[in-house]
Parts: sequence; C-alpha cells; structure tokens
Amino acid sequence: MAYGTQVTINGVDMVSIVDPLIYLDFIISPVSGSRSYSVPAGMTLQFMMGTNSDNRAPNVSISGNTITWNNVSQIGMLYVFAGY
Repeated sequence: MAYGTQVTINGVDMVSIVDPLIYLDFIISPVSGSRSYSVPAGMTLQFMMGTNSDNRAPNVSISGNTITWNNVSQIGMLYVFAGY
C-alpha cells in the first residue's frame, strides 16, 4: 500500500512536479510588493499562483532570491517556494 498524496490533473501527477520543495510564503497581501528569501544551496526561488476574480493572474517576476508581484489578492494568491 502506498502512502502520501496524489493529485492528478489531466493525467499529470502534480505532486511530482512540485516535489521536492520547501514552501517559503503564501502571499495574499499587500497587493503589490517584493520580498527576499534565503534559498538553500542548489535550489531556486519559484512560485505558483491563482487567478483573481477577473480570471487574471498576478504579475510576478523573480530576480535571484527576490520575488516581485502586482495584483495579488485573496483569490489571486501567490505561493512562494524553493525547488529544484
């Protein structure tokens, strides 16, 4: 018997896409801003995001260990993580 979590979308195993990773932040406010993080050696700063009520995704960019965003909301949230 296998243990763990399995999430598939259109036959794609989403857990293996984002694993292994280290969640660093979950951002729903402020609407615009930037943050810097300590990222473990060998990993890079990455993100996943939702869409807002107008079905538009937030604007997000990463430069080194700093993420910058615009139009983040409780619906269009931003997950920040370190991954391979």
